[in-house]
Amino acid sequence: MEKKKSKSQEISFADALAELKEIARTLDTEAMDLDRIENLLNRAEELSRICRESLRRVSDRLSEFQQSQFLE
Repeated sequence: MEKKKSKSQEISFADALAELKEIARTLDTEAMDLDRIENLLNRAEELSRICRESLRRVSDRLSEFQQSQFLE
């Protein structure tokens, strides 16, 4: 049986970053209850992880590419 990807696994780096910026704006400008703040912070942590993982993958691929070019 094929596993379904979660919403966070399907989001692009650009979309995750845009959503993080929107969460930051919301936290800065809106009055809200503690539960909403906690939910936004949880989502921000998840998006931050996605962005870090994307950046790490690209960095690793770039390093591999540079090494392969150096060896040729």
